[in-house]
Amino acid sequence: MRTVNPQFLQYDGSTHLKYTIFGEAPHGPRRNATHKILNSNYATVAALRSLDPSMDLDPHDSEVLDDGQRFLQGTKINYPAGTRSKGRLEAAVFQEYDIATKRVLFEWRSLDHVAIRDCCTFPEDPDYFHINSVQKDERNNYLINGFNICTAYYINGTSGAIIWTLGGNKPSFRIIDENGDNYKLRHMHHLRIQPLSHVNLPESLKPNISPSTHLAISLFDNAYDTYELPPTAPFSSALILLLNLTSHTAQIIERIPHPRRDTAAMFGSVSLLLNGDRYIGWGSTRHVSQHTASGQLLFHAEIGDVHTAVGSSRSFKGPWKGSPERPPDVYVYAWGCTWPNAVYVSWNGATEVRAYRVYGSLPEHETVFELVAEEPKDGFETMMRTERYVEYVYVEALDGEGRVLGTSAVVQTFRPPLIKGRVCNALMCPGTVPRQRENTSCVADGGGVDGGRGRQQVVLG
Repeated sequence: MRTVNPQFLQYDGSTHLKYTIFGEAPHGPRRNATHKILNSNYATVAALRSLDPSMDLDPHDSEVLDDGQRFLQGTKINYPAGTRSKGRLEAAVFQEYDIATKRVLFEWRSLDHVAIRDCCTFPEDPDYFHINSVQKDERNNYLINGFNICTAYYINGTSGAIIWTLGGNKPSFRIIDENGDNYKLRHMHHLRIQPLSHVNLPESLKPNISPSTHLAISLFDNAYDTYELPPTAPFSSALILLLNLTSHTAQIIERIPHPRRDTAAMFGSVSLLLNGDRYIGWGSTRHVSQHTASGQLLFHAEIGDVHTAVGSSRSFKGPWKGSPERPPDVYVYAWGCTWPNAVYVSWNGATEVRAYRVYGSLPEHETVFELVAEEPKDGFETMMRTERYVEYVYVEALDGEGRVLGTSAVVQTFRPPLIKGRVCNALMCPGTVPRQRENTSCVADGGGVDGGRGRQQVVLG
């Protein structure tokens, strides 16, 4: 199973997390996809699936509407006797439905409105439309994007008729760049209609701009060549367009290029943060960045390394407080009974932890615990050292005021067995399997071979 698109949303009166999981056949459609919604304890409060067994839920995009009352999602219908590759055809569908009753409120099918011949990608690809973006706006209309059609569509929310198109071979708008030149849009991701007050409107145009005549749209421009067509730009960019619905022109009013001038063949996202910054996921190039509204780079990171397969589908940033129901995870190691312990602790998803406090018991008093270490949280996993050996350990996670947020289980110290050829030191013994319950007692050892190990790296052999 694959997991994509973790993001924040408002559900049932509070902020929740949503992500999508799905399985994918090597040469076939995505199966068993589910949109999961989690509360701040990371408990699943809703699992949303395709309503029709004949449709495969598409993992690219979805929206929870009206605080969890309705859901908007993209799906696919597979036609075994289609007209694309090997007689198979995948057609796009998106639906809005009532979450409580599962009643479909609106449905749109690509084959009813968009010809197969308009596909702009490989002829052997059965997925002729490939819906990767879907949004409902304040006008109760829909903005969707067909990646393999190279076109975005603005759709009437009552009739399903196409009102206008953006990009592709039959655009309704002439796109103009910052220099007044024509600009071509083809492969795009994550299109969103944005409030006019949230974008940088040109001063010269402000007097003539109104919500009735103009729309602002943010999008990720892959600018990538996928089939016998040249790239539309030298590298991928985050764009904000100002659409004039009267003159049918679309002006690029914001453009943020890839920090390393690279091109993302797949994926990508653009978000406008609450403080006005732009947060961009650079898709298959495995980069994320944050910029001011004027484009100044504030943050830039690379996810994974060259061995990472496909990068990140979308990236999001926002306020979140997580309090996992499961306790902190702890691993305790010591090279011998006279050695101090190395304590490793993490608490996945706990956002408010600022420090950890370690309690330990001596071998001869295993039920009596005392404070043996305390350190500020240091990244995902924090390592702490005790001053002397303790047999059992538990850890408290503390917030910024010193309050206890959670307590781990009691864990026995792992002391590696003597095995020929193993390299061990004071902090770890690579290649060992921590089977703490099989440890012999340090009291029983009496400080023998185990307890008398020298205080240096040891190579057994």
